[in-house]
Amino acid sequence: MHVFGDGHAKINLIGPDGEPELIWAEDMKHNEVRRAMAVVIERQADFLARWRARHG
Repeated sequence: MHVFGDGHAKINLIGPDGEPELIWAEDMKHNEVRRAMAVVIERQADFLARWRARHG
């Protein structure tokens, strides 16, 4: 998943341990990255359902 704001980040919805995993972040403050990760963790099931509906 790509997150955009002042910078941008790529977050894997399912990392090796089954939890979302930060792949990289560019030009984002640490607090913005933490907030993005918190949102993705909280809404992981919703994001995965949308991904599966779109990609099968």
